[in-house]
Amino acid sequence: MNSRLQFMLEIIQKLGEFQRNHFRTQIDFEEKSGAMDIVSFVDKECEQMFKSALKIEFPEDEIMGEESYGPNHDYSQHKKLWIIDPLDGTLMYQRWIPTYLPMIAYIENGIVQYSALYFPEDNTLYHADESGAYRNSEKITVSSIDALKKGIFNVSTRTLLKKFTYEKIQIIIKNLGRIIDCCPTGNKIRMCLDGQAEWAISLEGGCWDTVPGWFLIQQAGGKVTNFWSDTWDIFNPKIIISNGHIHAEFQKLLES
Repeated sequence: MNSRLQFMLEIIQKLGEFQRNHFRTQIDFEEKSGAMDIVSFVDKECEQMFKSALKIEFPEDEIMGEESYGPNHDYSQHKKLWIIDPLDGTLMYQRWIPTYLPMIAYIENGIVQYSALYFPEDNTLYHADESGAYRNSEKITVSSIDALKKGIFNVSTRTLLKKFTYEKIQIIIKNLGRIIDCCPTGNKIRMCLDGQAEWAISLEGGCWDTVPGWFLIQQAGGKVTNFWSDTWDIFNPKIIISNGHIHAEFQKLLES
């Protein structure tokens, strides 16, 4: 196994263990951009744990982390870049809802090489490399649903309203199967990886919200593209994710 992939799989489980040890304990949370965007010492400590471990193992590598992100820094210029969401679902963590997780991706020369998600509460590790996607070392694939009407579409209402008019949303709903609003991001990814949902849209957030999970879906046989495109720019958060079987039909519906 590649040394960086091995490092990723080991450190992400250590972060998850740290999160699990502090889950459902009395800790303080502070707002970042608003009441729904919060952070705790667990988020910050997990990112620092990752940075410290990386500095020892691969000191030449760079990091794009949610809690230390520099908005004026061009991360795309780095040849060896790690992207980390130290604690996805901090709001759920605050409410004692067991759907939190750390997410990590490694990018080399602008191309994603590996990614991993770890769900501490049920000790489930997902990872992807050039050979495919895995759940606890067992290879996995996305669902084989091949009709919009039969698919489950995983997206928040807030996301749809940011992109489409109310009338357009009604058309989308009419032509799709079931729409669910699942939060946080990691759980949307998990539903697609486990074949429980076929579609998702991302319109906002940072690379830490998208790159680790979307690469997993891609390597599990799904398709990831930017809006109105056949390609995926990992630094563009406006993304369409599907199981790949009717991706073009889905894009056509959104364009109409």
